Amino acid sequence: MGLTHIYVASAVGIALVISIMSCNQSILKSDKVDYNMLRYMLMIVGVSCFFDAVVFTADGRPGALCRIANMVGNTVAYMATISLCLLWDIFVIFHLYGNTSRARKWSGIISIPAIILFISALINLFYPIVFIIDENNVYKRTPFSYVYVLISFCYILYSAYIHTTFKNKKHVRFFPIWVFLFPVFIGFIAQILFYGLATGWVGAAIGLSSAFMSIQKESAFIDSLTGLLNRAYLFSSRLYESMHGGMMLDINRFKSINDTFGHDTGDIALKEVANILSEATSERGVAIRYAGDEFLIFVAEADNAVLLEIKDKIIQELSKLNRQHDRKYQLSLSFGIGLYDPSSESFDEFVKKLDTNMYYDKEQYYRSHERLSRRKSERTETNVFI
Repeated sequence: MGLTHIYVASAVGIALVISIMSCNQSILKSDKVDYNMLRYMLMIVGVSCFFDAVVFTADGRPGALCRIANMVGNTVAYMATISLCLLWDIFVIFHLYGNTSRARKWSGIISIPAIILFISALINLFYPIVFIIDENNVYKRTPFSYVYVLISFCYILYSAYIHTTFKNKKHVRFFPIWVFLFPVFIGFIAQILFYGLATGWVGAAIGLSSAFMSIQKESAFIDSLTGLLNRAYLFSSRLYESMHGGMMLDINRFKSINDTFGHDTGDIALKEVANILSEATSERGVAIRYAGDEFLIFVAEADNAVLLEIKDKIIQELSKLNRQHDRKYQLSLSFGIGLYDPSSESFDEFVKKLDTNMYYDKEQYYRSHERLSRRKSERTETNVFI
């Protein structure tokens, strides 16, 4: 392939990266772990498109500068490829399961092969185990280089597995994973099979562009404050049709948090509860921000034991949170649990049943905490128990 093809492909890839960054500022400025992974992936793709042009230009040309460019550029390419695949997996895990302990554990475990290969690429600068730059400054792969291909392929398959099992567990529809994987897979396979064909990184740029478009569409169904699914998703997807058990939750005395400490602190409390619900439903169940400080959890099983298990997890996580030092307030929740039989009741009737059960639980809470009457002003209290 001529260098003109290489330069055009690299320029297209860089242009796509710049366009994505310009049109998705709200996503890229977010502090969410999954969106951070996307930001890093964009940076990797942009840098790699540049170095793709560098290595093809330097390959086979004499001179120390070209040799250094060939060595450094190919090293960057190997590190970037394995890093991109790893970050994609971490993105999928956190995007689907949220910032939970399980997601963090998975991410740590799957990072091990990538770290080993990353280090191997650095070692290759001094000892050729991955690729060789011969005396004519021509790049040649070693057999070990195909380990990178194998591990990268495994990462891609694993992301598809995570996506499939998540949908099977929770019946939640998210962006189609193949919008990213297909152009990436085709681009890199073509480049591996036909050296000189610069399709790998431009394929990655196209995949990221498709992923960002899907995420923008998906954002309409994600609560911007808590990161949970919102009420719009609940009714648009008719998620409840595949669910047979549910729970409504409400933060006790949430108004006093806002009144005493301000709405910014109230927002923090909502995020804390959302994180706890994500943690408790990471294996089974779907958490939704329903309205204000009210949340819903749905499970596929028509089994009170499953709901009570999730409730126990929530209470345990709340207890851990409340034991943290220097907290201004303590959090507690009221719960309304019930089973859903669509043959005998409508969804609205089911939610009303959950709401009734929750307010019964809330009444019990206030009866046992009479000194915390909702009518009592607490602006002078230093510690509020919610």
